[in-house]
Amino acid sequence: MPKCYMCDIDITKVNETEEHIILNALGGRLKSKELICHECNIGFGTLFDDELARQMEVFTNLLNIKRDRGTPNSIVIENSKTGEKVIIRPGGKPEMFKPEINITSNNSKATISFAARNMKEARKILAGQKRKYPQIEIEEALNTSRKSSGYLKSSYEIRMKIGGTNSLRSVCKTAMHYYILTGGDRQYIEHLIPFVKQQKEVNCVGFYYTENEIIFNRPRGIYHTILLIGDSCDNSLIAYIELFSGIKYIVLLNENYKGVGVEKLYCFDVINQKQITYDYRRITKKDAEAALKIGDLPVFAVQKSINDLLEIIFKKQTSEHISELTNRAVLNSLGKYPEDTEITQDMVDELINECTKQITPFLIHRLNGSSK
Repeated sequence: MPKCYMCDIDITKVNETEEHIILNALGGRLKSKELICHECNIGFGTLFDDELARQMEVFTNLLNIKRDRGTPNSIVIENSKTGEKVIIRPGGKPEMFKPEINITSNNSKATISFAARNMKEARKILAGQKRKYPQIEIEEALNTSRKSSGYLKSSYEIRMKIGGTNSLRSVCKTAMHYYILTGGDRQYIEHLIPFVKQQKEVNCVGFYYTENEIIFNRPRGIYHTILLIGDSCDNSLIAYIELFSGIKYIVLLNENYKGVGVEKLYCFDVINQKQITYDYRRITKKDAEAALKIGDLPVFAVQKSINDLLEIIFKKQTSEHISELTNRAVLNSLGKYPEDTEITQDMVDELINECTKQITPFLIHRLNGSSK
């Protein structure tokens, strides 16, 4: 019978809980029911897992991360010059921050113009104005309203917070989970249990952005990675963790390790939703100790890593958006004909015209953006 490595009680059908090694809120898929009991599990979410999930919201939103339950949160971005805010829905889709209402009066006549995010919101706005202007015909106004969409016309800031003891506790827990999952002995990590339970401070986890970075022989992409190295020769048990390829951590699980040799790698391709394997350079105790001595977040290194990650995300979004526009053009042109209709030259011309209509605004938007 498995035991909860946190409190050492037996895990039974009554107290078992499915625990993700990498947070499911971040798209983690690796999980087990034989790590910790339900009582130990329920405290982690509010203690520090939620903090790590909040820090990664930009990535989970832009990638529209798949979860077992629910969808990623929307985020708010702000124009650096005007202060105007925009909501970014999962998948990186922008939306008005709030509805806009403009009322102009001319003697006994009032003109109401408004912009809403959807028909439900538009109906609510009109119903509210009808109390003041009874002559408003809600259905007529809705039927004559114009639906429109467009691209953001200026630059907006995405603000992120990375670091802090609570989020690092969550990262340490991920390393501990993976060590136990791969057959590790509890005795070599039990000294860290008070740390992840917020009962003690230990300098065992930090960021890993150094000149001696781990070299991975893998395709360019976005990955969740855990590299576990246990070496009895230099008495170290170390975990290197990457979230979304851009946020990199080191965890010194034990600096006096006497157990069996361990070398385990888990890598999950976030975009293609599959586990992969590849070659890498090993990490050493000396590497871990050097990184932990730095202490402060290496801001410039983190910024570069995040910029590289965002470049991959935006390329993915561009490809998906062009595909969406093309499908829309096909539906608007050829979609009105029966499936068995023979394609004519006129239909081909109609499709080409519709593709041009759909894609040209996007190309103009990209050209304007690249010229700034």
